[in-house]
Amino acid sequence: MAAGRHRRRDGRSRRARDLHLVPGAPGPRDPRGRPRAAARDGRGGGLRAAARAPGVRRDRALRGARPHRPGPAPDPGAAASVEPEPHSLAPPGGGQPARFPRHVRRASPVTGERAAPQLTLGIRNYAAAPPEDWRHVLDQARAAEDAGLDRVFVSDHVVFGPDLGAYGDPGRGGRAGGRQPTGPDGDWLESLTVLASLAAVTSRVRLATNVLVAPLRPPVLLAKVAATIDALSGGRLELGVGIGWQEAEYRALGVDFSKRGQVLDELLAACRELWTSPVAAFEGRHVRFADVHMMPKPVRASGVPVWIGGSVRPVVARRIVRHGVGWIPWGVTAGDFGSALREMRRLVESEGGDFGGVQVAYPLTNAFRSGGRIDYPAMFAAAGALAEQGVTDFRTLLRVPHRYDEARSMLDEMVREFAGAVG
Repeated sequence: MAAGRHRRRDGRSRRARDLHLVPGAPGPRDPRGRPRAAARDGRGGGLRAAARAPGVRRDRALRGARPHRPGPAPDPGAAASVEPEPHSLAPPGGGQPARFPRHVRRASPVTGERAAPQLTLGIRNYAAAPPEDWRHVLDQARAAEDAGLDRVFVSDHVVFGPDLGAYGDPGRGGRAGGRQPTGPDGDWLESLTVLASLAAVTSRVRLATNVLVAPLRPPVLLAKVAATIDALSGGRLELGVGIGWQEAEYRALGVDFSKRGQVLDELLAACRELWTSPVAAFEGRHVRFADVHMMPKPVRASGVPVWIGGSVRPVVARRIVRHGVGWIPWGVTAGDFGSALREMRRLVESEGGDFGGVQVAYPLTNAFRSGGRIDYPAMFAAAGALAEQGVTDFRTLLRVPHRYDEARSMLDEMVREFAGAVG
């Protein structure tokens, strides 16, 4: 059988997925007493059917499905979404969310609805020296949620070799001028375990990796762990994935560094198969399994939303079209971002995709006034123009205080400044 071809072993057409109910959402229950709801394809119809990975078919039972909540029927051929309504940043202290002008809103590939520019906080799940404890990671996530941010993300490494020079070398998978934030003996918490912990102390904010070195994980186990976190969090998990840059890390985990791109492509297709099929099977060069039952499934019928991390290259565009709802640019400078967006749009469309349905992350550059105070106007100066060019998610990795009250105060101010910059 051709590499990457999916096989049905039970002879049945795929049925609409029975899903765990997002907290607060209505819906009937299945014969086992679990909540049931229809869900939209994780791409929200943003990508053409012809652009899907080989062998992947849209669930016929989902076509034309209607949402359980009141409102207009979805477009023909699209299914309803059980994802919480996309929101604008909530102002500090609650109340009505901030409003953004419609001209900087674009359709979400997850929900298909117009979404305001989003603000995402990176939580440092690493430290150059061991902290007294790691409770601040949980407190920062709580503060981010309460301040109204859309998403938090964590970074990923499993182990390090002694030479970290490749991080600053584009020829070896790094980025020009890049510097690893810790030495080889820095403390790094495992990213998916951290997100599971954050799911327990939050209820709304989305939980993401930026990015997970996915080829280091066994595909079936990764699909299971991701589905578990997604189910426990009420459908809030987003996997940002990439191929990484550190050959020593691949050697330690027994994965061929030179084949990591091929492994990632098969891994993503295999995860989608496990997330969507009652009886899953996959046969590729690097990933193979048959007659596999994996429950529970993720909340959305199409599985966990995947963001593709990578540079402006045809292979990355192809990966976005086949597997992704969003793009996390790698190695793109602020000055080159506009041209990078235009070129990635061209590449995605050459692969049969619709770049207008792809979410785009932008890494904000930290700015400070004299005395070390954060200069938010400088940080967000270009946000409005970038949103008009297609950026949907602005991501920051500022250092956040460890105490909840101090973190909340800082993030409240950041949310206010961001809302003003894009409004």
